[in-house]
Amino acid sequence: MDGFYAARASTSAGASLDGFLTAVHIFAAFDNYVSDFKRNKGYDPYFGDDKFDREVLAKGGRLIMVSGFKGGVGKSTECAMFIEIAMAFGHRFIVIESDRRNKDVGPTFKNMAELRVIALDLALQEGMENLLKIMAAGPYLIVVNTPAGMTQPFDEHGEVLKEALKTFDYELTVFFLMNSQKQSVDELSDFRRMMPHARVHPVLNLKEGARNEIADFKEWDNSDIRPEIEAQGRTLVMPLGPMALMNRLEQDKVPFGTLAQDPRFGLFDRHQLQEWRKSMRAQFERVFKFGRISG
Repeated sequence: MDGFYAARASTSAGASLDGFLTAVHIFAAFDNYVSDFKRNKGYDPYFGDDKFDREVLAKGGRLIMVSGFKGGVGKSTECAMFIEIAMAFGHRFIVIESDRRNKDVGPTFKNMAELRVIALDLALQEGMENLLKIMAAGPYLIVVNTPAGMTQPFDEHGEVLKEALKTFDYELTVFFLMNSQKQSVDELSDFRRMMPHARVHPVLNLKEGARNEIADFKEWDNSDIRPEIEAQGRTLVMPLGPMALMNRLEQDKVPFGTLAQDPRFGLFDRHQLQEWRKSMRAQFERVFKFGRISG
């Protein structure tokens, strides 16, 4: 009530109502930010974005791996959306489907003229050897959809891959899908120990949180490794989307952009999917300068 009477006194003293409303509007964005900050108990994954040096996607050889410690955490969704966005900017690249159990990404893009798709089991020596041959023939942009439990290939072949990255002048970037459990933090810590020079961007999948909020990821927020990871990368956020429609990627093996235009599905769901795609693009653009490739 004090604020209300103060406002009335101010307007009666000669200040215009329009001026008062303008002042209120100025603080609206700040108040919303503070409210969101408190709701998420102080953790802000966007803090420091203005100082982060984004990588140029088209620069030299680049190996991008999308993974997570368990199945169903959104790995294929993240990988498929990254491929769509990179294609929209005109990038041409190689897609490696390394998930033997859930082969969603490879079949979805296998008929795209802009891409070359191959299945390699990177947990096996033969699969890793073939990856190194592809890198040697480059430099290429290579996107890998890895199987759940990403540490095995690096535990067994990490030293060879590190040497190949150096020899063939490739940069390794990893998008690591996180749920709210401590196991995902431990798995990421193990990977960091094996591949300390990789650029790592954890991805908080809000679908995996109890309330679908950033605040659900307390294990990540309070982990010892988070400051180290965020000193070299960004923590991305996968927003909620229309799951019934998004799950059609697995069933129909078509990109999300195609699903968003499919008249078989409701207009409301398609609009939600389009908005989700825009949000995902904004997340990827926090870490990459995609650049538009002509020709």
